[in-house]
Amino acid sequence: MTARYTLYGLFASAPSFKVGLMLTLCDEAFDYVHVNLREGAHKKPDYLKINRFGQVPALVDNSNGKTLCQSGAILEYLVQKYGNGRFVPPLGSAVAIPALDVTLFD
Repeated sequence: MTARYTLYGLFASAPSFKVGLMLTLCDEAFDYVHVNLREGAHKKPDYLKINRFGQVPALVDNSNGKTLCQSGAILEYLVQKYGNGRFVPPLGSAVAIPALDVTLFD
């Protein structure tokens, strides 16, 4: 059975790690596909169909076929889907801006 999400990444990539960590915090199982940057897998036509930027990470939501290709966008997608106020403080609070800085830093 396929997991709801498939994360394409590189274990040494901080953006890939952040997405994997967020999926874990959301209690979502996911399949992981290693993208070997040294061998140029990120520039191959098959991967460019998944991530047109040729970068990691990429997250495919297998329930609806949507693909997100930037870690900040992926994190925001997951926060909107599962957050319910758990992960990001409300805008206007004293810690909202520093939280966004950390969330979107690559």
